[in-house]
Amino acid sequence: MNWYYVTGGQQAGPVDDAQMDGLVHAGQVRPETLVWHEGMPNWLPYGQVKPAPQSPAPQSSVGTPPLAAPGLIAPATGPNEVVCAECGKVFPIENTIQLGGSRICAVCKPLFMQRIHEGAIRQAPHAPGTLTEAELLAEDYEVDIGGCFQRGWEAFKADPGTFIGVSLLVYLAIFAVNVIPYLSMILAILFMGPLTAGLWIFNLKKIRGQPTSIGDGFSGFGPKFWQYFLVHLIRTLIASAVLIVVIIGLVIAAVATGAFNHGFRNGDFPPALIVMVVVGGLAAWAAMVYFQVCWLFALPLAADKGLEFWPALQLSRRIVMKHWWMTFWLTFVAGMLAFAGMLACFVGVFVTGPIAFAMLAAHYDRVFGRLASQPS
Repeated sequence: MNWYYVTGGQQAGPVDDAQMDGLVHAGQVRPETLVWHEGMPNWLPYGQVKPAPQSPAPQSSVGTPPLAAPGLIAPATGPNEVVCAECGKVFPIENTIQLGGSRICAVCKPLFMQRIHEGAIRQAPHAPGTLTEAELLAEDYEVDIGGCFQRGWEAFKADPGTFIGVSLLVYLAIFAVNVIPYLSMILAILFMGPLTAGLWIFNLKKIRGQPTSIGDGFSGFGPKFWQYFLVHLIRTLIASAVLIVVIIGLVIAAVATGAFNHGFRNGDFPPALIVMVVVGGLAAWAAMVYFQVCWLFALPLAADKGLEFWPALQLSRRIVMKHWWMTFWLTFVAGMLAFAGMLACFVGVFVTGPIAFAMLAAHYDRVFGRLASQPS
């Protein structure tokens, strides 16, 4: 039997029965440690799964309703009622939200989130790969940039050679498809999605402590090739459409201001046209950034969870929109980290680039890792 357990607020495992017994004897798994194995409907304290005779059950305070254990759904008093894990009051289930498996009323949500942020409460994850899309959308999450960097750095530090080698090979392939004369535009559209999907697969395996190989970096060239291609194609078409609309608008503005008849000949551009060019350029940049951040996790959702291209794009957008600005800052910090490596005679990018990608993979795993995979 494979066991999973929570340590330091993070999911660990799987471990077999003998390894779990060793963790118990070593004191790493205690009666209050949340655990899960196949067949359990939810996470439970280890002491409830395998009760210890010498450990008496804790008594609730007199007159105080018992609160739900962190990460566990409180017992309902009616068929459509639940107990708020923060205040202990009973509410209709539709008047509560689910956070990390706990049901919280709307009044308690700000306090509950603040206590999580301060470390007073640790959310326990659902069983691996059991969350439905609706359950995932009902939950909230935090964009922990520092935690993502730490997890990415730890993954890189554990096996820097493979990280650098696989990343270098994939980036060389990406460079190649973008510089081949006459064919670069077609090859880039065709292969960028599968190549990037391979990087996601490799980084997610590293983040999760799973075995990896060089082939993982090119695993996008498989049965899901066309799904990865379509994800990248949609993103490219949207970016192209934004640029085309801006260019058309600027041409119309140039005609309206008489620039074609006077300004372009004399080298004197009307101030109004200059303002329109600046505003149009900023608007185009903002629109492209917006869509790129919204669809940041579409490729890993297709690669890791088996979603088709359009559901992957939609789910990525819906989840990111909960915290769009923080997700943008995560991508900005990761981008600056990768760029910093270029300043060290370009050599540093072989270290900072993989760490930056691993940061994004760490955030994806934290937010989407519990989502159930789609059947092949």
